[in-house]
Parts: sequence; structure tokens; C-alpha cells
Amino acid sequence: MRIEKFQNILIPIDFSENSLIALEHGVFLAKHLKIDVTLLYIHEAQNISSTIRKLMFAHPSDEVILDKSVTDKLNELAAEVQSKTSVIVKTHTAKGSIATQIIKAAADLDCNLIVMGTHGASGIENFMGGSNTFNVVASANCPVISVLSHSGSKGIKDIVLPLDNSKETRQKVDEAIVFARFFGSTIHVVGVTVSEDPKDHYYVNKVCEQVEKYIKEDNVPCTHNFFHGENITNLTLDYAKKIDADLIVIMTEQEINPTGFFMGPYAQQMINQSAIPVLSIRPKEKEAHFVMPY
Repeated sequence: MRIEKFQNILIPIDFSENSLIALEHGVFLAKHLKIDVTLLYIHEAQNISSTIRKLMFAHPSDEVILDKSVTDKLNELAAEVQSKTSVIVKTHTAKGSIATQIIKAAADLDCNLIVMGTHGASGIENFMGGSNTFNVVASANCPVISVLSHSGSKGIKDIVLPLDNSKETRQKVDEAIVFARFFGSTIHVVGVTVSEDPKDHYYVNKVCEQVEKYIKEDNVPCTHNFFHGENITNLTLDYAKKIDADLIVIMTEQEINPTGFFMGPYAQQMINQSAIPVLSIRPKEKEAHFVMPY
């Protein structure tokens, strides 16, 4: 179902450079969407870092003082951003598992968009890096924008929408249209496949043509292209770089392991490698008789 109105953007903050980059992107979106922002800081649950942290403090009150200091710092950041941008910025803190608390906060605070940073493939594993970002992207019920670097403030003029031959690939089309309508963007549909089979090429191209027609019927400018090669992540990123895109919209393909679902390699590669913000959308189950309108 298409999101017609964003209510609130959730931005997890740990005061690292990457989380502040996410803050920059999130506030930019909020200002143009005319909605509020909530900054979230999470006091981590029991793990290696929290164990080390306990060893650093001789008395429990020392940790209480640190937690208050973090809350004060979060409130100061919110006030600073609000005074500079006129965006209403709220704050929230939680304790527990990072990814779990981000997902819970999004639901509890009526946030239907999460913007968070990531360190990329070679980054340090912490609040904003590695598995935390992947777990949020794979499990959140709302769209998640992951950002790796600064992109300036030129807006969202060009959106890349990669499509493949999976049955879920078209589910992200409506969300791309929502962003395009808000920002006056052009959507660039790009069919990608690693297959050498002409039948697969024909099918992906046909999907692209149908989606392009559907998007244009919504009065959104649209183009479409087709590429095949050894790696669909590289195909997508090369094209996005070529047209100087501002956003890539992907579906977080879900794979099964012994403990349940986890995010597949394509989505992980995109989030790790893309210098362009990536909007990730979790697939939704469809009834057997459901027919796409395009």
C-alpha cells in the first residue's frame, strides 16, 4: 500500500560522523515534507561494549551521570537543529538492543520513515555500522533510508528504480512515486539481470515497460533502461553514478536461514557500497489472487 503522507522521521543518533550525516539528510527531507523529526539515542543492552563500560565506572551513579549527560547532549542537538531549520525536532531515549529499539521506537512514535547512517563494508562495527543497519533495514515495517556520505542539498531530482525478475520487485514502485511527487523527481527505471538468457531479458524489459507506463500515468516523469552483467549491484550503482542520481530505491530481498529471515546479499551490497542514499523497502506478503496494477 502506498504511503501518501509521512508523519515523522526517526533518526538514530550516537553522535558519530555517520549518524550526523544521517541527521543532515533526515532534516533536509523533513523540511521539504513539512514533518517532524525524532532523534533516538539508545543505551545499549548487555554486550561487550556495555561490559567494558561498567568496568570504567567505580560506582553505579557514575553511569547515571553519563546517561544524563548523553540526554542533555541529545536535547542540545535537537534545539540547535530546530533553531537553524525551523523543523520540529523531538528526542527519545531507550535501553536495549540497538536494532530492536530502533524498530520499536518507529512503531511506538508513529514514525513511518527511518533515516540512519552506515559505515559501509570496511566500517567500524558500532551503533551505526554493520549488522545494526542491516537488521533495521531487514526488519522494519516502514521504509529505511541508509546514508554513507554527504550529498549536499541539491534535492532529490533523479531516482533510480532497479527492477529484476523477482516477484517482489514491483512492490517498491509506489514508494518511489511518492518521493518523486514530493520532490518533482524523474524516476529512472533500470532493468538488471545476471542472466544471459534472452527470455529473461525479454521478461525484465517487459516489466520495465509496464512500470514506466504505470508511473507516467501518475504524471511522474520516467525513463527506462536495461543492463545485464555479472553483478546487479554494480550495474545499478554504475548507472546511478552516470546520471548523478540522488536516491536509489531497492527491495530488501529476504532469504531464509536456520534462525529465520535475513537480508540477502544484493541489499547488503547496495547499502555498503552506495555513496548515494538508498531507500530500502521490506517485501510484503501478497494474497495469491492479488494482481499488480501494472
